[in-house]
Amino acid sequence: MPIVNAMEGFSQLLIFGGSLIAILGIYGLTRWLKLGGKPILSDHDAAIRVAEEIVDGFNANRVSISRTGDAGLLRDSHGRILIVKQHGGHFAGRILTASASAREEVDALIVDPGKAERQFGTVRLRLDDAASWADAINRL
Repeated sequence: MPIVNAMEGFSQLLIFGGSLIAILGIYGLTRWLKLGGKPILSDHDAAIRVAEEIVDGFNANRVSISRTGDAGLLRDSHGRILIVKQHGGHFAGRILTASASAREEVDALIVDPGKAERQFGTVRLRLDDAASWADAINRL
């Protein structure tokens, strides 16, 4: 009887070990494929690529990325301002209109895209050049 219990315990240990190895393998595969996680705007080129994905033909000539990398503001040669923010596992963005507004707080710029984009929500950006962006957005 004790031998049978020991064999059952050993088989359960093997099942547990195999399951643990499979879980770690799947975790490693998802990291290798870069699945999951939150994207960040790592640099100006990344922000420009994201802007072009969101608005076809958007050719940014001015870019500011929030210090946290979760949002950014971009302006094109036509004077349009695009706000970009994390939305789950990707980025979402909107071209700001005259109904948009911006205000500075102690450590951030708060951008409200306006009534037409209420579902997009306000965006908090930690920018070095917040005052110039607030002025540009409020002059739309």
